[in-house]
Amino acid sequence: MRPATVIINFIIFLSIFLILYTSLHLYFYIKCIKSLRFFELHRLWFIFTLSLFLLSPILLNLFQNYKTGFFGYSLSYLGYLWMAFIFLFFSIHICIDLFTGLVTFIGSRIHLSIFTIKWFAGHQLGFFSTLFLIFTVLVYGHFEVRNMRIEKISLESDLVPQEIQKFRIVQISDIHFSIINKKELAEKIVRQINQLEPDLVVCTGDLIDRGLPNEAAVITRLNAVKARYGMYAVTGNHEFYTGIEKATAFITQAGFKMIRNQFIPVAGWINLVGVDDPAGRNFPSEIYLQEDEILKNIPSGKMNILLKHQPSVNPNSRDLFTLQLSGHVHKGQIFPFSLITALLYRYHSGYFELSPKSHLYVSRGTGTWGPPIRFLAPPEITVIEIVRKQP
Repeated sequence: MRPATVIINFIIFLSIFLILYTSLHLYFYIKCIKSLRFFELHRLWFIFTLSLFLLSPILLNLFQNYKTGFFGYSLSYLGYLWMAFIFLFFSIHICIDLFTGLVTFIGSRIHLSIFTIKWFAGHQLGFFSTLFLIFTVLVYGHFEVRNMRIEKISLESDLVPQEIQKFRIVQISDIHFSIINKKELAEKIVRQINQLEPDLVVCTGDLIDRGLPNEAAVITRLNAVKARYGMYAVTGNHEFYTGIEKATAFITQAGFKMIRNQFIPVAGWINLVGVDDPAGRNFPSEIYLQEDEILKNIPSGKMNILLKHQPSVNPNSRDLFTLQLSGHVHKGQIFPFSLITALLYRYHSGYFELSPKSHLYVSRGTGTWGPPIRFLAPPEITVIEIVRKQP
């Protein structure tokens, strides 16, 4: 793709994002003015403050290019929390608006008392109920993001050698090491992986994001992972957004072997197949291949495990792999955003049997992107135990 096309696509994306994000802030502004006289009396200051929050995603991206220390961390944390707040406010309050509108309509038809209708449709009641629910979600989400789950699946295959009783693969995905997710998260992940005693560790993309202040500290901790057959990784979309050269340097220094549009034999009976994320097509220097182009040229007789960041299934590659491991979606990360991602992605989260020969597992992700919050979508480390199929 030509550089001019990349710029045009970015401008289109940014414009759509700002229109939607501005709409959320306008909705919040209207509800505040209607519900609380304080905001009416201080309207100019309120508009100025909201404008700063509105522009916070752009400001965050600018600050992430510099070593801003505690100030940058605080700005990022508050800015991303606000992003979660404004989304939740709209999601909850629009439901209250629809409910009160329905009550008002029904009340006018069956002649409920005016007091009853006003009580249900009162602006302040809906406003403060929404704030209470948001506060509850954010507090709960603050703890859920630290409650990392170990998800286990078992897969039988006649491609497993007779001498192997069990082969354990640990999958991590979507950690997004950044100004928010730093060495502390790396320590926790490494500790849990080593407790699982994996034969193989794979990362299905988005290991790093922009703004990581102390890369060396994270790299040192990731190098402490112990896996008999090593660690392997593929690119996610954020590796390209971060800068593919910078990202691949970080990943390889952290002890991972990159698999980019190729396959690598592992343990004598596994072919690890890795494809770049489609985001690479937006960069003119990158070559993007479909996985079926690689899988069709792999010698038969071994188990093909496909590492692919986004959980899409190429119909031409089905039955050419035994297991596809993916991430990317985070299961929406914060409900009810998960309702939107479930509409966008057929394979949203968890295990899927694509055919008797092919299987797919989609991780909820091990870290977070943006708001350091998860709600009804806890982070996970996945353990895939492969055993020989019994006759």
